[in-house]
Amino acid sequence: IAFCSQMTQKLCDVNKLAYEEKSVQYIEALKELAYWKTRNYQLQEADKYWLKAYDLSTEVHESEVNVMSSMILCEMAAIKSALRLFDDGLNLLEKAKKIEIQMSSIHSAKYKNILNLEKILLETQAKNAPKKANKAGFLKKIAPN
Repeated sequence: IAFCSQMTQKLCDVNKLAYEEKSVQYIEALKELAYWKTRNYQLQEADKYWLKAYDLSTEVHESEVNVMSSMILCEMAAIKSALRLFDDGLNLLEKAKKIEIQMSSIHSAKYKNILNLEKILLETQAKNAPKKANKAGFLKKIAPN
């Protein structure tokens, strides 16, 4: 995996030289690099590349509402979840939902995938939330009426 990540980094550099930084080809290379960084558990680096790909996609398409943006936001949300930044992940999914609604109907397959990812992230957040002591329940157990 590390080898693939290094090769993808070189591909990214070549694409930047061959095309230009603000091109779809360079964005695709950044996405591939982010994917390999994720597979190599370099999540903060992967997040950085996804963010760069997102920013460039909004510049290249001259709008936040474009064919790449919601997918990139979902990838970023998954990474935020892995980093235990659940609120950030949920915010990214909310943004992705708004983009998909603007891009197509509410019944699109992408929109359903976003809703499914949001459900999974919320469930994961709930499972990983610190348990709060329920004082009332505890008191009833030790001193019932």
